[in-house]
Amino acid sequence: MYVNDGRDGVDLLLVYNRSLFERGHMKRFVAQYVHLLEQVAADPDRHIEDLSLVTPDDAAVVPD
Repeated sequence: MYVNDGRDGVDLLLVYNRSLFERGHMKRFVAQYVHLLEQVAADPDRHIEDLSLVTPDDAAVVPD
C-alpha cells in the first residue's frame, strides 16, 4: 500500500497479486484500514484494544 498526500486528503494505492487475492477481499481490506485510521484520527488517545477493524457495513452481518 502506498500512501500519499492528496489534494483533498490522503491518497491510498493498493498493489497486490491478483492471482492470489480477489478484488472484493482487497476492497474490504482497504475499508478496514480506512475505518481504523478514522478511529485513530477521531480519538488519538484511544487505546489500541478499543479500536476495531470491523466496519459498520460488516458489523451488520457479523455476530457480536
